[in-house]
Formats: sequence, structure tokens, C-alpha cells
Amino acid sequence: MKELKDLITPVIDPSILDTNIDGPEVVPGPAAVSGKDARDPGELVFDYYDRVVGTPVKRPYYEVCLYKTAGGQIILRRYINGGAPDEIVDEHAVSDEVLDGAMELVKKYRMDHWNSMNDASCLDGRMCVCRFMSGGKMERVSTDHFPDKYYKAFGEVKAYLDRY
Repeated sequence: MKELKDLITPVIDPSILDTNIDGPEVVPGPAAVSGKDARDPGELVFDYYDRVVGTPVKRPYYEVCLYKTAGGQIILRRYINGGAPDEIVDEHAVSDEVLDGAMELVKKYRMDHWNSMNDASCLDGRMCVCRFMSGGKMERVSTDHFPDKYYKAFGEVKAYLDRY
């Protein structure tokens, strides 16, 4: 006689489930992990990353990285559906003004001061991370540390970079 568990057919493919029951699995994109990848065309100078977290289904990430080559050229690399089988990676040169414009948004929202904010971990919803050079070092801000009224800053950075 068959047991009940042998008669049940899973509706969801178990391989797409996040098995981390202690909290959401946060898997940052390639640039957000180490800041340097052997495939990187230069030094990472700006990075925007977002992903939906707090769901049992693993979600792809979206990331835009700006690199400065040894020759001073700015390279934009964009990951769409990052980590998924249908991942798209687009890479092309952009003008220095693209980096300048991204840094203007950092200044507009005073992002370089956000790390002094209280922790507000993003357990579910959209997690956003922005990294940029400030004072000769890489700063990282995220939806874990930001003023409540400035969530729009992440959307503005993404919309700006999406134009390129």
C-alpha cells in the first residue's frame, strides 16, 4: 500500500524554492559580492543593485555597474534577470557624464550620510543597494540604512542609469 506522501505531486518545482527558513536568502550580484571580478573591465566606481526578497521563490536580481578602465574610459555593465537561466548581460562604453550624473544623485540625496541611520533590515519587498566612491573609498548604502522619505532615491538612480 502506498503512503500518502507518495500520492502527492508537487505543484511547485522544489529547486526554485528558497530553503533558508531563518530569513530571506540575499544573493547579491557579481559586483556586489566582492567588488572585483576577474571579468571586470576596470575599477568598480558605481553600483546599483535590486532584488525582491522575502519570498520562498528565488528571484533574479537587477544590477548596473560603472567601471573605470586603466585608460579612464567608463564602462557600463547591466545584469537583467541576474542569476536566472535567461540572464542578460549588456556592456558598453559610456561618457564620463554618466558617472557624473549618478554621483549628482548621490549628492542630491546625501547618500554618503546614510550609514549613520538606524538599522531597518529589508526582510521582504524590494532590497536596493547603491555603492559609490566617496573620499577615496567605496561607500555602500541600502534599504537597511536610509531616511524613510528617500526610498525614491533608489528609483531615481535606477531610472537614470536605465537611460544608458
